[in-house]
Amino acid sequence: DFRDKIRIQDIAAGCIIVKEAGGLLLDASLNPLDADLSYETRVSFIAASNQKILDEIMSQIN
Repeated sequence: DFRDKIRIQDIAAGCIIVKEAGGLLLDASLNPLDADLSYETRVSFIAASNQKILDEIMSQIN
């Protein structure tokens, strides 16, 4: 469980790859992931390749 432990710098390259591939990156409030780059900021996120996979992930979480 990495909730609120990951810095945006730790996942920046992966975020670009997911976005360029047409995937979805959402924050803990289910908004598009958009975090500031400060060292202290920690993020929680969900990444999915498409809406169908996101729906499956959300059904498992809820």
